[in-house]
Amino acid sequence: MKTPINALLEASFLRD
Repeated sequence: MKTPINALLEASFLRD
């Protein structure tokens, strides 16, 4: 299960 923090980090990588 992905945590909100993990999702935020993933979004950061994709937006970077």
